Amino acid sequence: EVDMKVGAVSAAIEQIQSVTENVSTKSIDVRKLAEVAAASAQETSAATEEQLAVREEISASSQSLAGVA
Repeated sequence: EVDMKVGAVSAAIEQIQSVTENVSTKSIDVRKLAEVAAASAQETSAATEEQLAVREEISASSQSLAGVA
């Protein structure tokens, strides 16, 4: 009977270890996805700033042309 209990505890420990490794792997995956999302957000922000600058240049050029006409 002791052997059966030891076997059951060993099996439970192996299962817990497997689940723990799976959680660890998934945590690493989530971290990588978060890093990609953060980089994408920074790129989007930079592109938006660039678009705003271009619009300001276009607006200034339009105003200048309107003043000439």
